[in-house]
Amino acid sequence: MRVALFASSYADIRGGVARHVDQLARGLVRRGVEVEITVLGDLRLPAVGGNGLTRRIPTEAGRLRSAMAFPFWRALSLAADGSDVVDIHISAFPLAPPGVALDLGPTVLTPHVPVQRLRRWPYARTVGTLINASHRILCASAAERDLLLESFPHAAGRAEVMRPGVDDRAIQAAAPFASAEAVVVANGRLERSQRLDRAIAAMASLQPDFRLVILGDGPDRRRLEGFAADLRVDARVTFAGALSEALRYRWLRTAHVFAALGVEDRSGVEMMEALTAGVSVVASDIPVHREVAEQMPGSNVFLVAPEGSPLDVADAIDFADEAPSPAAFWPVRSWESLVDGTCKVYRELDHQTRLLCATYSSRDRVVVQADDATHQTGAVS
Repeated sequence: MRVALFASSYADIRGGVARHVDQLARGLVRRGVEVEITVLGDLRLPAVGGNGLTRRIPTEAGRLRSAMAFPFWRALSLAADGSDVVDIHISAFPLAPPGVALDLGPTVLTPHVPVQRLRRWPYARTVGTLINASHRILCASAAERDLLLESFPHAAGRAEVMRPGVDDRAIQAAAPFASAEAVVVANGRLERSQRLDRAIAAMASLQPDFRLVILGDGPDRRRLEGFAADLRVDARVTFAGALSEALRYRWLRTAHVFAALGVEDRSGVEMMEALTAGVSVVASDIPVHREVAEQMPGSNVFLVAPEGSPLDVADAIDFADEAPSPAAFWPVRSWESLVDGTCKVYRELDHQTRLLCATYSSRDRVVVQADDATHQTGAVS
């Protein structure tokens, strides 16, 4: 079986899309699947070993979404050509040309952004086109699947939950940094929807021995740095930037509390990683975070209102810091489980396609035989 993995953007090679696609590709190759990766964008891709795994040269895309439209659809068609299954990992949206229709063969759609963004103008047309072309849609949580079906009810029966993987062994093996402070860690792309300003504002109400370490980078960094300076807590807020997984895991093992205060989250994977590291979590009370808390009963998860006061966040962080540590690490979905589940979807689609092709081929033979018989009968008469 030959699988094409198409990523609309890697944005940051250390980001969730890159990690997901790389782990999936490696796992598929270990299972004897031939894999080809196509990335839309101009960046340096890391080498990945394994027989049958190739990387196509990235397609150059302009900064403007409208300029990105043609390369997106062309690269997607090229990726699907000659493959048994194409899996579209979408994180950036071009504008869909009017009347665009896709005929990609067996297709899987794996969104890497919250569904709230998929439904927004003007990208709803692009998403609708991809959903119409997809035979299976893999959502990172049940909450995201339900939101997707609210806007695209015709996807019912094709949308299912495929939770992302967590490298539990690497997280638990990571050595924490030496620190006498009560470290609060927040991780994710620095953008307004992550509400990191609430974590910064909470520092003003916490004891001086608390330090906030923000992992990741993004367009909101300068505003957040200015906000910390305005509140005079900048000496207690560290912007660590985009880190390697090894360093990120070390910070998770160092943390006393992990803050996940975003109002949009597709999977809660950062929250799951923190719980795997044995850290108490203060999270915004949104469906995805409630779902993670329910999946890991007994873990230290403290929910706060998404738009509540920073004082509420500070109280929750203080309470979480004093909560007793869990007696053991919590089991989560590993990358191997993700690969197994995704590979099963690919094989089912490939099998269904082959059966359908065989059925039509048999029907064609019957029609041809009937036409031959009619022709011979007519000739005799």
